[in-house]
Amino acid sequence: MSAPKTWSDYQLSFSKVSLICPIDVERVKTRWLEAFAPDLERRPKVLSPGVTFFTLTTLRSWPRMLTQSGTGSPPFIHPSQLWNSDYPPPLARCVNMAHMWANQVSGGEDIVRETVLREAQALFELDENSSSNDMGRLVTLQAYLLLCLMLLPSSPDEPMNMPQQVKINLQELTARSAKDGLLCHAEQSGSRPDHLSWILAEAKRRTLYAVYIFDDVVNTLNEMPCVLGDELGILPMTCSKMLWLGCSSQETWEEQYNANLAAGRHLRLEELWIHPADEKTRKRRERWLAAVDEFGLMIYAVASITQLH
Repeated sequence: MSAPKTWSDYQLSFSKVSLICPIDVERVKTRWLEAFAPDLERRPKVLSPGVTFFTLTTLRSWPRMLTQSGTGSPPFIHPSQLWNSDYPPPLARCVNMAHMWANQVSGGEDIVRETVLREAQALFELDENSSSNDMGRLVTLQAYLLLCLMLLPSSPDEPMNMPQQVKINLQELTARSAKDGLLCHAEQSGSRPDHLSWILAEAKRRTLYAVYIFDDVVNTLNEMPCVLGDELGILPMTCSKMLWLGCSSQETWEEQYNANLAAGRHLRLEELWIHPADEKTRKRRERWLAAVDEFGLMIYAVASITQLH
């Protein structure tokens, strides 16, 4: 896909994309309630101290990626979203916030925190009153998530000082984005989607997975229960590193996607939760792991180590 000249052109190119939403978005929207009154039918899970430290430090690295050249973009933002001559306005402001956050001096933490909170609230209100298309709403969600990551403590030993409303708003934005669709029609039928539809669907799923990881970390740091996000189980797992980062044109992407299709249907998130796995599932996991990027490895590591009850 050639890079449009402006963000507006890029956003407009997604106006006719139509996706399917195969999940219950109400469970996404109200997930924060599970920390206070878990559904008895939901599977509890426990993040060990080691898993908590690993995920916390990884999450905090993503906004820092916006401030360092040569590090790429956070793993839920597709490279094409940042190819344009101007960044999407929500992400452009988020980059400014990330620089301020990454370079804060001792004694200035409260000022940075309040500035990030104000920007997050402004983004939420902007989305409420916006007529943006699906890509526009996704970018707002991505920027809001990055702001939330800046509010995390630098270690599990530090106090968790995040207003509950911030998490509620994040899950509201996530549900709105998910409601617009998470799956291409062609993905559902096992064929190759068009490039634009796939970019949007894959970026939305990755952002959704990142939100759920963030939610688990926040609950754990607050010593509140976590539950398995089984409403996401039927969704495809993250794509290969080559598809996400290595295809410089639509033609090379189509060739790589066709090769992936020839190897079999996509792995579903719920297949990571099968313990012990049967031989068929184990082989499907191994094929996926052989090609996946660092974000997929993170999801696999957390899913494999986390204790399910």
